[in-house]
Amino acid sequence: MEQEKKLKVLCLHGFRTSGGFLKKQISKWHPSILQQFDTVFPDGQFPAGGKSDIEGIFPPPYFEWFQFDKVSFSVETRTEISTSSRLQFGFQLASFMCSYCRISPNTQI
Repeated sequence: MEQEKKLKVLCLHGFRTSGGFLKKQISKWHPSILQQFDTVFPDGQFPAGGKSDIEGIFPPPYFEWFQFDKVSFSVETRTEISTSSRLQFGFQLASFMCSYCRISPNTQI
């Protein structure tokens, strides 16, 4: 019997955190949800440029997806989004979640 292919989910961490931190948070979800996906937890491309809100809760290193230099911010961000293989399937996740919530509105995630 052929095994059903799982959707690959790109899990992007928040500001000045890390992929490891997000993975730990998501690991608390119900196993029936987690077994449906192959998850990827990349770290942002830049080391955190300041204090993280999770210091003392989760060990460093912490990362940021972009730096906030007003001149280079938009150019670097557009380049990263358009060329990064890490971000290619992000739209699949958004599409799935919208469809899932529309089909199963009473299911808690």
